[in-house]
Amino acid sequence: GYPARNSLLSVSILAADCMTADAYATAAMVMGAESALEFLGERPELEGFFVTAGPDSTYIETMTPGFEGRLVDLPGAVGSGM
Repeated sequence: GYPARNSLLSVSILAADCMTADAYATAAMVMGAESALEFLGERPELEGFFVTAGPDSTYIETMTPGFEGRLVDLPGAVGSGM
């Protein structure tokens, strides 16, 4: 009944369907980023993106290799380098 205590702030999971993605995202929030990345590494059908709290109010982004491979740079988008 208590919230998980870890530095994980946000999780996005790619899966075959929304229900599966939501279930694994919830599980990952409880596991924490390090354990969740290891867990996803054993499941090639899933990909994940994690935002954790870093030092001095910074954010640390971590993702599985398959998630990174799906990212697309959109011209004019925030952070696109334009």
